[in-house]
Amino acid sequence: MASLVVGAVIAAAIDTLRGTLPARPPSFHSHELTLVAFALAVLYDRDEQRTAALEVLEPMRATLPHAFGAQVRAALAPLRLPPAEHQHDDLALRSERQGQDVEARAAWALDAARGAPPWRARSLAHIHDLDRRHRATARPEASPPDRIRRTVVP
Repeated sequence: MASLVVGAVIAAAIDTLRGTLPARPPSFHSHELTLVAFALAVLYDRDEQRTAALEVLEPMRATLPHAFGAQVRAALAPLRLPPAEHQHDDLALRSERQGQDVEARAAWALDAARGAPPWRARSLAHIHDLDRRHRATARPEASPPDRIRRTVVP
């Protein structure tokens, strides 16, 4: 029953925040707009809508390629910090969006290690996606030259 209530609250929050974002991504992101976009991305992620979460942040990242992380940190700085159990997933989502896969994977692992059942599977799914993406972009292992392969007898 509690998960249904949490799901309904998240859905209502998503609807509210989605309605406040402009239809077209702006060329300038104020702190207020940054907060709304990042909060919406976090809610999408917690609602198992990872693609939607990344799509919300992508226009901001594209507009601010080198200042995205600083913009999010500056917008979040005056706010009261989220509960400690949510700091890892907030950091992980921001790191993943910035292309910092190693940092994102570490933060998702810390989030999964805290063992909170509703979001542990989501954190592990993020780790799985990061690992899959890393394997897809990793260079194939070099095989020995033919002359060496022929001389080695199994």
